[in-house]
Amino acid sequence: REFEKFLYSFENKIKDFKKLNMPFLIGASPPIGNYNLPECIKYFKKLINKEINLIVKDDEPLLEDVEKRIIDMAFVTKKKNGLDYVEWIEDELVVFSNKPLPPTMSIEDLKKYKLICRESNSSTREFIKSVFEEFDFKCDMLNIISVVQNSTTLKCSIMNSKEQVVSIISKMVIKEELKNKKLFASKIKGLNLKREIYIAYKEKTKEIEAILRFIKS
Repeated sequence: REFEKFLYSFENKIKDFKKLNMPFLIGASPPIGNYNLPECIKYFKKLINKEINLIVKDDEPLLEDVEKRIIDMAFVTKKKNGLDYVEWIEDELVVFSNKPLPPTMSIEDLKKYKLICRESNSSTREFIKSVFEEFDFKCDMLNIISVVQNSTTLKCSIMNSKEQVVSIISKMVIKEELKNKKLFASKIKGLNLKREIYIAYKEKTKEIEAILRFIKS
């Protein structure tokens, strides 16, 4: 029995040692992971005194990974039952183009332009679709000339087009290009294209507690 106790204690110490040396895993959907979090990660590392790996993929698989404890926490725009959430920041979507746009436009004005869109199952496209449907406006009423797989490709496609094309994107993705007047943005009158970004986790560890405290301060 004494030997069994020793083995049990030894195994637990090995597990604790492995936990100490494993990197902390943070997941994020592409716009957040590529444009918001990289600057934050260096502060998170100092806070928890651990290496951090950032995993970028879509909301659905991220939430599954959090649920299965494959990753420690995720920054997402969707929710799934069985997890805890904290609101982080608000993400605003805007109409943008490679050529100047009026400061505001009506939803009907979108029909005048050629559009490049995200794929139908992306979180951004689903969010836009849900907002449009509140106004009985459907995506198939638009002149969609191309569909792309991520925000970075969407931004580059618009920038490199020889003719005027528009799309809708998270403002944080094109922040620098708007500042440098390489891209131009417009808002749709009467439409609320703002969405919450949440931090999702399964269990509040001391590392998660420290990050949440820092974010709220």
